[in-house]
Amino acid sequence: MLKDLSLGEKYFKKKNNISVVIPSLGGKALAKTIRYLNNGITKPDKILICVPKSVFPKNLHFKRNTNFELIHCPIKGQVRQKIFGFTKINSKYTFQIDDDILVNKTCLKFLLRGAIIKPNKSAFGAFLKSKKNMVSENMTPSIFKQTMNFFLYGKRRLSMRSVLNSGIATDLFDQRDVFLSKTEWLNGIVFTNTKNLIKFDYFKLNGKAYNEDVIHSGILKKNNVSLWMNNKAVCLEQNQILFNNKEKFSFRYWIKIYKTRKMIISLYKGSFIKMIFLIFLGIFKNFFIKPMKK
Repeated sequence: MLKDLSLGEKYFKKKNNISVVIPSLGGKALAKTIRYLNNGITKPDKILICVPKSVFPKNLHFKRNTNFELIHCPIKGQVRQKIFGFTKINSKYTFQIDDDILVNKTCLKFLLRGAIIKPNKSAFGAFLKSKKNMVSENMTPSIFKQTMNFFLYGKRRLSMRSVLNSGIATDLFDQRDVFLSKTEWLNGIVFTNTKNLIKFDYFKLNGKAYNEDVIHSGILKKNNVSLWMNNKAVCLEQNQILFNNKEKFSFRYWIKIYKTRKMIISLYKGSFIKMIFLIFLGIFKNFFIKPMKK
């Protein structure tokens, strides 16, 4: 399941005081993720691969001169595996990513530079190149979208990198001419001083961790950690699969969305009424409007 991890791995004498935490269930994408991390200009000192005991592969052999380590996690779950990995870190900085993320050669270099010039109570997100981004929809909204925005938020066009009082986060639009942009939330790619890490289980829902990155960002903000988008630090998803719209036809999905958005509006002091209105609108759209168009 985790074979070929030794490809491209070398021991690096130069220490950058950076540890990488990757929650994973194994798979082919992981080896490539590690290889890209170690091929960068700035390399991590240690890469912690956090795998639950229930799927932990057996008979794995690692070379002594590699910089990655497999961590046995007692509980399965992306957030819980990540938090367990956080407890094993001794470096000054921590970089958390998913196991299908490829970093650009200069990604860690720019993230480290941002961390050096900003206060310790800062966290940085990388620009993720992905088909999932809704930049065009946010930058040039339809007339209907503009009307809804004005009705709910008092303005036709929404600010980028913000969390609305309905519990919805807007896109992390990259400003490539700007090194660092202030933001209200970060995606799942986060670089920060290890002292800022959240080490308690803040996401107790099972299954796919919807909105977990926004909730995590809200807790960081509550701890007085400033959030920044590092627009020079570039990453890429290996498997750019568009969102599975079939999930929206499940009531379990909408129950989880309700629970996660409720956590978000609690952290960001949002509006419960607006949150409920948009959830009911989403349910009506997916269960009644879309089937009629077929």
